[in-house]
Amino acid sequence: MEIKYKNTLDKELIKASKIQWRYANQKSIKTILICIFFSLGFFAWGLLTMNSSGFWNFKTSVGVAYAMLTLIISINLSHKRVQRLSSCTKAIETKNKKCIEYTFNNEKIMIKETDAYAESSWDIITGYRQHNNFLFLYINSSKSSYFTVDQNDMAEVNFTTLLSFVKTKIPLEK
Repeated sequence: MEIKYKNTLDKELIKASKIQWRYANQKSIKTILICIFFSLGFFAWGLLTMNSSGFWNFKTSVGVAYAMLTLIISINLSHKRVQRLSSCTKAIETKNKKCIEYTFNNEKIMIKETDAYAESSWDIITGYRQHNNFLFLYINSSKSSYFTVDQNDMAEVNFTTLLSFVKTKIPLEK
C-alpha cells in the first residue's frame, strides 16, 4: 500500500477542529452534567426538608455552590473553545498557501512540507477515530496531537484502503 494525500489548510479544518474539540472535552461535559445533577439534588433536598430555619440552609447553600461551580466551568470551557477555534482560523489564514503532503505505506508515514520533511513508523499513532468524512490519527494518548485526513480530498479507493489498514493496525479511540 502506498497512498499519497495532499492536505491544504482550508475551512474544512475548522469543521475538523470542532469535531475534535467535542471529543477531547467529553470529560469536561460529563463533569458539568454531574455538577448540575448535584446542584439540583442538594437544592431539592434542602427545599424538601425545610424547617423553621427558612429557605437558606446548608443543603440549599451546597446546591447553589454547585450551580455556581457549573457556571464557572461552563464559561471557562466556552472561552477555551472560542480561543481554540480562533487560533485555528488564524493558522489557516496565515498558512493557506502551504500544502502538506502525506505518504502512507505499510511501514511508515512520510510528511513533506515546503520547508520540512519527517518520517515515522506507525508506532507513533496510538489511536484513530472516524467521524463523518474525517479520519483522525492520534499521535499521543492526550488526543491533542493528530493528523486529519479528509475523505473529500482523496480518491474513495485510497481512503477505503487507508481506513481498512488503520482498522487492522491501530485501536479505535472511544
